[in-house]
Amino acid sequence: MIKIWGRPEALGIQKVLWTCDELRMPFRRYDPDRPASPRATSPLLEEPIPMVDERGLIVWEPNALMRYLFSQFGRRMTSAAQNPSDDWVEWISSNLVPSVRLLSAGLLRRRGENVDETPRRAAECARHALRLETALTDAPFLGGEALSMADVAAGAAVWHWFALGLERPDLPQLCRWIAVLRARHGFERHVAKPLAQRRPALPSPRPRRSGSLAAAG
Repeated sequence: MIKIWGRPEALGIQKVLWTCDELRMPFRRYDPDRPASPRATSPLLEEPIPMVDERGLIVWEPNALMRYLFSQFGRRMTSAAQNPSDDWVEWISSNLVPSVRLLSAGLLRRRGENVDETPRRAAECARHALRLETALTDAPFLGGEALSMADVAAGAAVWHWFALGLERPDLPQLCRWIAVLRARHGFERHVAKPLAQRRPALPSPRPRRSGSLAAAG
């Protein structure tokens, strides 16, 4: 059974949990325990972040976790769904996710974000959503004809943006895509929930350190 450390309200951990569900992989999730945090696995880590222990192999950073899980267990899905769609994954992480996070922080007046920045952040999110809208005009999923890692990477961020309740441009394809994602058990279980909702976690044991794999992005 895979062990996962991360908070369920975080966009990064949501897509990892959803990935496990799509791949039909049993897992246990633990909230990071700061005295025994993932910091010990790498000098680069300054605070607990999403991390997986898969039979002693430590993998950290959300995109690295998804890539690892899809590469190791994607055979359980169709060949089309195994397409990593790396271009989309990287664009989503570099553009959509930061914009959604900063917009959310501004609306909630957290982390010193200037509320005057909210209109600009909202416009950024709308521009990114229009790019997804265009991509979804030609195919039912971002990776093509079947769900892929690109859809998992984008789904949590788009849902978070929708859940903020702001005015949006007309996005029929994006709304269709979100409706299709909502029909998937993993998305409904781990992503499609009120933003403030939290789930209880099991007490957090210290992860084993017999091996490690860290990938940028």
